[in-house]
Amino acid sequence: MMVKGSYDFLGLNYYTANYAAYAPHSSNTKPSYTTDPYANLLTQRHGIPIGIKV
Repeated sequence: MMVKGSYDFLGLNYYTANYAAYAPHSSNTKPSYTTDPYANLLTQRHGIPIGIKV
């Protein structure tokens, strides 16, 4: 039974953005989910943030 005007589900969307730069494979690094894509994820480019800080 629900109270009139109430919600049984509330969904929130959360988005983020990153710059991606090539990261060469290093033989002395253990494989992991952070090294598999061969990418560095950055939030700044040339010292400028990708967006406003909230």
